[in-house]
Amino acid sequence: LAGAAVNNSGVIQARGVQERDGAVYLLADAGNIALESTSRIDVSGDRGGGKVLVGGNFHGVGPEFNAAKVHVAAGSTINADAIVSGKGGQVAVWSDNNTVFQGGISARGGSQGGDGGLVEVSGRDHLAFAGTVDTRAPQGKTGTLLLDPADITISTAADSDITAATTFSDLTDNGGVSNLNVTTLQTALGTSDVTVSTGTTSGANAGTITVNDGVTWATASTLTLSANNQIAINAA
Repeated sequence: LAGAAVNNSGVIQARGVQERDGAVYLLADAGNIALESTSRIDVSGDRGGGKVLVGGNFHGVGPEFNAAKVHVAAGSTINADAIVSGKGGQVAVWSDNNTVFQGGISARGGSQGGDGGLVEVSGRDHLAFAGTVDTRAPQGKTGTLLLDPADITISTAADSDITAATTFSDLTDNGGVSNLNVTTLQTALGTSDVTVSTGTTSGANAGTITVNDGVTWATASTLTLSANNQIAINAA
């Protein structure tokens, strides 16, 4: 089964492999997860995209182990496209502490019909998002990208703690306040509806969204701000 379902040219370290309900699970204890620059995960299908969970399930809720930290490097890709028809797939990148995302995710709707998929990139404490997500659908509705840290500021400052050499050890959580660069957000709105949420609060962070610099975009995508505590709009 594993030989037929998994095409792996790298190294996977897991304490077990399990098949349940048509899905293959690579099982390991909770900890740090890294997808390096050459990582390729593809669950695309002719009639609909599949599901990929990296570091945990959506919102960190589910039977899967949750990672403490996740680092998705630039150059890595996760594809969950509907190739011919059907909906784009579902991709969740989650950690209980800090998530750094610099890679690319695609969950597009089918070329002949179907809506775009759902992508979540979140860190319960801290999120550094500087990658790309595409949930467009040529014949359907654009899908959604969810960004969900504890507290977040949208500004022209650099994306939180992002450097080319970011590792687990040098990622600082800056008191839990993440920063989403305006250009990064506007780029994301070119290929997905975007929801910025602080629904998963942690520690002293109440779940506040602060907009410090103006945000504009020319596509029909929707930007949703959903805060557990409050939203401070300091720019247009």
